[in-house]
Amino acid sequence: MSEMRDIAGEARTPLLRNRNFILLWAGFVISALGDRIHFLVMLQLLQNMKQQMDPAFKIGTQETAQLNIMMLLPFLMLGPLAGVVADRFPRRLVMITSDFARVMIVVLARTLFLAVPPSLHGQVPWLPEGFTYVIALLLASELLVGVFSTFFSPARTALLPNLVHPTQLLRANSMTTAAGTIASLVGFVLGAALVKNYLPEAMYVDAGTFLCSGILLLSMQKTPAISQVAVAAENRTGFIHEFAEALRYLRTHKHAMQIVLLMFLFWCAGAVILSGLTGIVTKKFGMTVEYFGYFMGVVGVGMMFGAASVSLSRKGIAKEIGIAWAMTLVGIFLFLFSVPRSWQWALAFLVICGFFGAVLLVSLDTLLQRIVPDYIRGRVMAAKDMLANVGLVGVAVPLAMYLNIDMYILLVLQILAVVIFAVGVMLIAMYYRAGNLPPMVAILTRFSRAYMTLWHRFQVGNAVRVPLSGPVIYVANHTTGYDPIVLQVSSKFRLIQFMMAKEYYDRKPWHYLYKWLHMIPVNRTGNDTASIRTALRALKDGACIGMFPEGKISEDGRLNKGRPGVALLALMSGATVVPAYIQGTRVHTGMANDFLRRTHVTLFCGKPLRFDDIKGHDDKAREEATQRIMGAIAALRDKYETNLEKLKE
Repeated sequence: MSEMRDIAGEARTPLLRNRNFILLWAGFVISALGDRIHFLVMLQLLQNMKQQMDPAFKIGTQETAQLNIMMLLPFLMLGPLAGVVADRFPRRLVMITSDFARVMIVVLARTLFLAVPPSLHGQVPWLPEGFTYVIALLLASELLVGVFSTFFSPARTALLPNLVHPTQLLRANSMTTAAGTIASLVGFVLGAALVKNYLPEAMYVDAGTFLCSGILLLSMQKTPAISQVAVAAENRTGFIHEFAEALRYLRTHKHAMQIVLLMFLFWCAGAVILSGLTGIVTKKFGMTVEYFGYFMGVVGVGMMFGAASVSLSRKGIAKEIGIAWAMTLVGIFLFLFSVPRSWQWALAFLVICGFFGAVLLVSLDTLLQRIVPDYIRGRVMAAKDMLANVGLVGVAVPLAMYLNIDMYILLVLQILAVVIFAVGVMLIAMYYRAGNLPPMVAILTRFSRAYMTLWHRFQVGNAVRVPLSGPVIYVANHTTGYDPIVLQVSSKFRLIQFMMAKEYYDRKPWHYLYKWLHMIPVNRTGNDTASIRTALRALKDGACIGMFPEGKISEDGRLNKGRPGVALLALMSGATVVPAYIQGTRVHTGMANDFLRRTHVTLFCGKPLRFDDIKGHDDKAREEATQRIMGAIAALRDKYETNLEKLKE
């Protein structure tokens, strides 16, 4: 089938069959490959020029920062204009024009550098010492390439949501980031080899990638989605006024502004890495400049897997994971990168930092694209690029001006890492405070859900019918040691207080966790009035209690006869009983085996039960209520169970 239907019934083309998306994606990947080769070519050219004046010269943080400033300054200066252009003109046309302009600039500049006359090696009078005419020309060519990159970027990010269905946007962004990272990895590794052995040829490779990107964009099918202009001619009020509208949008839409500020912080750290890693590689670890390319290539592996993990997630990444936790972990591993003297450990920490950095950026980009309307998206994306580059350039300028910056670059990284970590922790607190569960319980539930999803492929088969308030008893069949986790993970809005066997409750150190989660110990050797009184008090306070009516884990996986404990509590408290059936578990052979063996677990919920028609709580009443409860669980089993062996009584 060429089309699928989403939950709303709207037709959507699968991403891998979406011609325009694939062409945009391929153009971005090829451009990313060329960008990395281009950067290493510029570094090598700059080092060659400096070594003509000082043979012992080694490229470092200062020179890398100078290149980064030339590349990023146009984003800062021309971002407003680029955003307005992306909304005033067809975005594909803007991108094609930018690509072909970069081809001409690169070809002309590289041809000039291959035939530099001796007169261009002289010092430029009005620039700092060491700036010869040819170095000034090299930086000027980088500036011109950056100008057209400034127009390309907001047009691309604003066009993408027009090409894919909203439900596919996260995957489209993660696929683009993952593939771009692979291209970056290849570009850094390939570029490092090319600049060492084939520098003249490498000087033209990036021009070829811009050309390929432009041709791919030309091949896109002309549809209203890629030909439309966001701002109609009659609504245009001038470049300054139109961009000011984007700033007003950010000022009045706090979520969009928060996303942009988080990107700003992340790219401050990115600027230090991009500029400072060269000096760390060459001066701290004593390697040659091409090893910078190898370092960045390996870091790209981490970013690739980070972006791919978002793409492969069936239901996407929750905001607190993709943003708050990812930012916290970026801070932790960025700090760890700055500590070791061994380059192997430093690189390992930087790779992990890249993994979570990719998760963070994909999540932020996707969220911003989703919440910003199309009519202003190009300008908001340009404002995002501009503010992000305030961080990039703002950090790069002092790095470029201070001669001995390599002595302090690790300290700068550590300060930024602490700030990023602190912001991540604040975001975690903010996200979980806004939820229904207590923050620490919500965090524990989130990690439990990740374990169940990844290891036991857990999913909910139908609607979870746990009432949002009032006394509730949540019951299910009991076949494994992780059944309580299944019930809690399925209950997104309520904490479940489980009744559990006292012999398990008293086991240390787990006893302290169980006590903190308000679990209720039960003495299974006889009548335990204390646990019943505790459970009744909790239910009268509106709690949700989790119980397994069978009383113990089934030895063969089949549904056993129910005990009257659940019925007694329901009749005495008037609580609603929610029956559920857990499918896909294996026969219990010990707690450790339950948690370690991979399974495919699904939870099915039944209609909530009330016992208002049963008077009292004598033996007859308890028996009738127990039969209804176990009958509801058995009905779910008979309806959904696919393992016929479990149906045999």
